[in-house]
Amino acid sequence: MERQTSIKRSIVRNFLSRKKAFSVRLIFSYKLDPLVQELLPHLTPCVAEMYRNVGDYMKIGEWMMLYIDSEEVLGDYLKLITVKLISGENSPHFEMKLLRERFGFQESDFFVWQSI
Repeated sequence: MERQTSIKRSIVRNFLSRKKAFSVRLIFSYKLDPLVQELLPHLTPCVAEMYRNVGDYMKIGEWMMLYIDSEEVLGDYLKLITVKLISGENSPHFEMKLLRERFGFQESDFFVWQSI
């Protein structure tokens, strides 16, 4: 738990405090769409709306450019990237079930580096 918090603080301190913002591109396989749709109510309204309007990526998925300029949007990024990391094609179904159960999370509980 302490490691998760320190990683997030490090990201905030190193990027947001110096640069004030940064951008990341996320590409989601169409297979992950149902899982991300479940996550949308737990994201900030602007990021959820952005995902609803994502573009097609080479007919294999969807992509979005996320402009991270606040801790709230950074938290959304961490949630979205966690979906990609622990529910990929090589992950066991158990981890997908675990992710669904965690939708009642505290933000610090949701980002699970140790599962990767």
